[in-house]
Amino acid sequence: CCGKGLFSLLLSFVNPPGLQRIILFDKAVDKINWDHLLAANQEDQGRPHLELWTETELCNIHNHDALVEKLTSSSSLDSDDKNHNEYPIAVTGIHLCKTLSPALIGLVNALGPQRAPYLCLAPCCLPRVDQEMPILQYETPEQRQFRSDFVQRQELKKR
Repeated sequence: CCGKGLFSLLLSFVNPPGLQRIILFDKAVDKINWDHLLAANQEDQGRPHLELWTETELCNIHNHDALVEKLTSSSSLDSDDKNHNEYPIAVTGIHLCKTLSPALIGLVNALGPQRAPYLCLAPCCLPRVDQEMPILQYETPEQRQFRSDFVQRQELKKR
């Protein structure tokens, strides 16, 4: 979902104001050589840190609530800075197929402009649909919990 990380790498050199992390979501971790990202992170030039999140690290973009929880939780970060999650992040999505583009937009919306002011999206193929594709909007943690509880109650009713 992040191409080969080249756009994100270039974005780190542009170094937008206040940007601390650039998160790349991709499940093709074994198919692409990511050495260029590792090398860029080893150079201490005051650039944003490039983070590659793979499927095994809970990066399923369709799993909206779990990803929002991971992105807003300080326990999910591998940094010693406990306020690291308060800094702005950039999210890139390159060649997102089918409903991944709307899902990524919903994810960034859910994080809000203070946490995720930067989104680069280059969609691939969008499915032909006869109905609207839902794109989630910003929710407070309380609203997200209320929605999650409601969905769980609805699923229990179906059983």
